[in-house]
Amino acid sequence: MSAGSLTNKLSGAILTFVSFLLAIFTIPSDAADRKILNIKMDWAGSFLIVSGLVLLVFAITQSSSAPGGWKSAEILVPFFISIALLCGAWYVEGYWAEMPLLPFDIFTGQRTFCIVIIVMFLSFGGLGMFLLYGTF
Repeated sequence: MSAGSLTNKLSGAILTFVSFLLAIFTIPSDAADRKILNIKMDWAGSFLIVSGLVLLVFAITQSSSAPGGWKSAEILVPFFISIALLCGAWYVEGYWAEMPLLPFDIFTGQRTFCIVIIVMFLSFGGLGMFLLYGTF
């Protein structure tokens, strides 16, 4: 590891620590409001969604540099685990969670809301791809 690389990592760690401290001391807590309203966090759903999406993104991004591409086990295993975790998240959010992160009935109310969500997904996906490829 070169000295420049170590300096960059150290400065990133310091910046992360300072941001963490600033967030703790400046962002007000809403714990009392949540307790009054009896709002509970869906920890199972958040774990399944975050870990499933991280593994999915890992599999997609690493597939181009893996020795066998999509045929290698180091890509297929995280990909299928991510699919299983996201299917588990779908079940937890739809049928098991007392207070889901994203209730499914939000999509059944109006047809235009579903269209807006799809358009936003595609727009932000396009923006993300532009930002990714704009750096090369």
